[in-house]
Formats: sequence, structure tokens, C-alpha cells
Amino acid sequence: MKLPESRNAYKPDTWIQVKGTMMTETLQDKRQLVIDASEIETVPEPDNPYYY
Repeated sequence: MKLPESRNAYKPDTWIQVKGTMMTETLQDKRQLVIDASEIETVPEPDNPYYY
């Protein structure tokens, strides 16, 4: 994910909601799918954070 600010702006275990555009970018000589984040909002931890 490409963030408009440093990842250090978010404490560990912070839950966020992201809006952005899917795009490809070459990272370490490999084409990767990334989200170019345009909006990031801190949200409360869900009741079941690891539901799958």
C-alpha cells in the first residue's frame, strides 16, 4: 500500500479503513499490485478482528 504519509504515523495494531486506487508498481524488480491510498481513516477494532 502506498501511503500519503509515513507508516510510522500509525501505532502497531491500529485499525484503518482505506480508500484508493489499485495499481501495479515494480518493487525489487517484481511487478506488484498495490493500493495507492487516497483516504485513510482510523476505525475501532472490530468485535471479531480475525474473522475468516
